[in-house]
Amino acid sequence: MTLAPNVYDAEPIPEQARAEIDKLLKSGDLFRYTAPQNAPVTLLEQEFADVMGARFALAVSSCSAALFLSLKALDLPRDAHVLVPAFTFAAVPSAVVHAECTPVLVEVGDNYRVDMADFEAKLTGDIKAIIISHMRGHTSDMDAIMALADARGIPVIEDAAHSLGTTWHGKKIGTIGKIGCFSFQSYKLVNAGEGGILITDDPDLIARAVIMSGAYEHNWKKHGDLGDSFAKWQNKLPLYNQRLSNLSAAIIRPQLPHISQRVADGRRNHDYLAEIISASPWISVPDALKPGTTRTRFDPVQFGGNERRTGFVICRCKCRTRRECSGLWPVARQCARILELAVSWRAARPANDPFDADAGL
Repeated sequence: MTLAPNVYDAEPIPEQARAEIDKLLKSGDLFRYTAPQNAPVTLLEQEFADVMGARFALAVSSCSAALFLSLKALDLPRDAHVLVPAFTFAAVPSAVVHAECTPVLVEVGDNYRVDMADFEAKLTGDIKAIIISHMRGHTSDMDAIMALADARGIPVIEDAAHSLGTTWHGKKIGTIGKIGCFSFQSYKLVNAGEGGILITDDPDLIARAVIMSGAYEHNWKKHGDLGDSFAKWQNKLPLYNQRLSNLSAAIIRPQLPHISQRVADGRRNHDYLAEIISASPWISVPDALKPGTTRTRFDPVQFGGNERRTGFVICRCKCRTRRECSGLWPVARQCARILELAVSWRAARPANDPFDADAGL
């Protein structure tokens, strides 16, 4: 029996990071605010904002921290209701609770995207903000979502932890709503072990987020000139100390030029695997939304999109009853084997493709 390859190890960090890491180790200067200017975290924020075409970026300790700070920066009242897709990760509603708000779950359809009828029905006067999770790269109908939100003056936060490098109708995911949040956790497209970043074009929002992230005293001055926005909030906001370290930034920065290639690799590997899984009468793989979308139905972040990994294929069982499902364990076991075998191939199926012999799907 052919053993599945190890598809869980992360890619090596680019060699360019070594010199910067060695310099930091020699200096011990790991705190982002020690240097008067051009600290690694500051440079990361500038470079990421340029990549995304955003005015401002704030690097923080995690995407959860970015979501939390986004909600706090919006200055929502305590117990404000925040609409969140039911298909999400526990960290998202947890960030809402952490911000002293109340998550309200909206249904998702069979394609794992927001059910727009339920979304509109739950978009009541109690809703003060919306978080849209592009979960596993499944982008919902952002045109419809933004039209409904804008008509009611409700801010949208994009949880783009799984969708860095993807687009919707030519717009980069994370730049469509008021604020976009991204992850640098180990299983994401850009890997720093832990870390996150938020982007926005709103100077008042970024000023509030910067101060609350832990820019104590006058360290906010190292974030550039925002006119009176920083001075307006000086000594008026709590500090949550959710900063990113220079060491993490040094690991992240050399990976930014690789985003496009990692997305392309992940998409190709996903499509190859999805085609095989779709041949099963028992499993359904959702199609990409259309028209005009960059296909975001794979998870370019969770599995890194490299030569050993594929974008995570979200699929669902077509069984109508538990009894039907109970007989599917051999198929489920083979599906898992297909996932681990298929992800190891960068390009077309090899001549000795084991699926032809024993996949049985």
